[in-house]
Amino acid sequence: MSVLSEQEIKKELGVGISIYPFHRKNSLRGCCLALTASKYVYSINQQKILDVHTDVSNTNIKYVEIAAHEIVLALTNESVALDNRFCGSIHSTVGLVSQGIGHIGTRVNPNWSGILLIALHNVSDKKIRINIAEHESQLSTLEAIAYLRFHELTSKSSTQPDVGDGGRLDIIAKHPNTQKMIDWIRDPGNKWRRNKDDLKQILKDSDEYKQVKQELKEKSLNHLIDSRLRDFAPSLVVTALILIYILLENKQNIEDLILVLIPLVYTIVFEMFRRKG
Repeated sequence: MSVLSEQEIKKELGVGISIYPFHRKNSLRGCCLALTASKYVYSINQQKILDVHTDVSNTNIKYVEIAAHEIVLALTNESVALDNRFCGSIHSTVGLVSQGIGHIGTRVNPNWSGILLIALHNVSDKKIRINIAEHESQLSTLEAIAYLRFHELTSKSSTQPDVGDGGRLDIIAKHPNTQKMIDWIRDPGNKWRRNKDDLKQILKDSDEYKQVKQELKEKSLNHLIDSRLRDFAPSLVVTALILIYILLENKQNIEDLILVLIPLVYTIVFEMFRRKG
């Protein structure tokens, strides 16, 4: 099993991995997906969805406050779908842990599809503020509450796709006053929050996805050109030198032309067998 880099994650977007909303400059940080908090953060202690506050210095910033020693369940803005070749692990952010949020250690199974549910425990004696997003436009600058690392399996998993609604509604439904969270996940106008096919489609229709794939294509082409130039550079130099010599000596018979082509043909044949091997 291996950890995917950000480039490998981008290559798998819309194939074995789907993420939405996805921002090519902010969603992937290092080799992980930044998971952000939606406006639905539920307090187990208070048995209610926490109130959303507005920052007095910047009205575009919204947040909730986790009371001392409180446990909350936060629905992520991001919906994720994996096929049977991948699984995920969720990790804490140093920023939140340093404030007093306990370490996170949980998993995302192969064939998962839907919104994620993150449990946060404030083990400190003070309130801790978590910035949230009420609208997608606020996501690009929102700090992560956790990171999702993608792992490629050495063989395909036999785990069956979850037939539920994602978002761990099996856990949410056990608590009172959570109907708004359930309705948000099951919103018929946003089926990508729970359905793999709808998630993949809305990802592929997004401008961010198209730009990521275009950047990958351009980078792949540039790499191909650079590598080919490095492979053929020595033979091209030798060929050019022989050709210059022939022209200077006014020799233009067939034997000389064959002599010119020998280094180039040798390199082409060598590279073909090397790549097959």
